[in-house]
Amino acid sequence: MPNQDNWKLYYEKTSGKPPRETLTRALERLKNEKIVGRAFDIGSGACNDVKFLLAQGWRVIAVDNEPKAQAYFENDYSENPSASFQLSAFQDIKWEAVELVHTAFTLAFCPKEYFQQLMQNIKATIKKNGRFAGNFFGTEHTWNDLLLLSADEVKALFQDFEIEFFEESRLNKKSAFDEEIFHHNISIVAKKK
Repeated sequence: MPNQDNWKLYYEKTSGKPPRETLTRALERLKNEKIVGRAFDIGSGACNDVKFLLAQGWRVIAVDNEPKAQAYFENDYSENPSASFQLSAFQDIKWEAVELVHTAFTLAFCPKEYFQQLMQNIKATIKKNGRFAGNFFGTEHTWNDLLLLSADEVKALFQDFEIEFFEESRLNKKSAFDEEIFHHNISIVAKKK
């Protein structure tokens, strides 16, 4: 289970990885609709997805609560006018209207008391025809002290969106923190109507 002491390990292990599948799927759909604009990458970590978004012509607002993530951002993107960074907890994000919100397994770390407001903010900040692309931990995930959701609960969060991609997976494998765990993952891409 991640804690303050091993985020450095996580960033080292994940740095340079390809973009998340949910992100590539969302960008493919947006590109087909000739939509390129601004994106929030919430939980930007080692900035792999920030890099991918910038390469596709997007302007990116990277958000993370970890100073180590800010260091990754500043190392590569502090001079890039198309990128900005917010060192912020979920409840303190400064929202702006965007065409895309991307979260890769980040929302499970949101304190439960802030989650509903966070989801309202995420959905409100996405412009019409924009996308949400993200991953949630399902109820069977090993890290049961995080915010875990069922497939039905994730679908209900996006009942006012058009769900374009939805996948639920279960597998045993090592986490980026080098521990063997049971992964119950839910991935979604949804279009704001």
